[in-house]
Amino acid sequence: MKNRARYAAFLSYSWQARPELSTLLHTRLQRTARPWWKIRARRTFLDRSTIPAFTRTMLRLRSRPDPSIEKILFGALSSAERFILMASRESAKSKWVNFEVETWLKIRDVCDLFIVLIDGQIESCSDRAEIDWSKTNSLPICLRGVLNSIPLYVDLREDFRDSLENTNNSTLHKAVVNLTAAIEGISRDEVEARIIRQRWRRSQKVWQRE
Repeated sequence: MKNRARYAAFLSYSWQARPELSTLLHTRLQRTARPWWKIRARRTFLDRSTIPAFTRTMLRLRSRPDPSIEKILFGALSSAERFILMASRESAKSKWVNFEVETWLKIRDVCDLFIVLIDGQIESCSDRAEIDWSKTNSLPICLRGVLNSIPLYVDLREDFRDSLENTNNSTLHKAVVNLTAAIEGISRDEVEARIIRQRWRRSQKVWQRE
């Protein structure tokens, strides 16, 4: 029996590949289209925000997965509904990202794995839509044989370092809307409608205080 989900999504990323973008996406996913009576729209797991600092440090220093940390990650993975892979050249080589992806494939469906491309390439064979693994350098090797055709993915290779707090960034907004729709199983139009209602209620509160 599937455990009751504590997290709407589990974010998997490499500490060496734009970790600030993973943190930003984690925050946006929890806030986007939030009902007024909730603290957050949905819970997402990100080790930088969820695992205690000491454990995170140990996770980075270990040369191979540690059983105690594996237990923490397995618990989060088994209680998540979706898996978001922050795909990059570094994450493709990361022992922890590979552990998280391999674990997810054992307990969940690959259809619930979403990809956010932040670095590197995902290439297809010229004559068909299959992944060309000789040219693809941003996906963990454990996905070979499981993920054959190129999936729909969000492309966030744009440099956001100068605009991490820019809520009007159209590329980032579109990415968050697409991921929210996929996580919730609703249309992008419905997500946009919820965002509009969220902004309207916020403006009403500001007006009432004035």
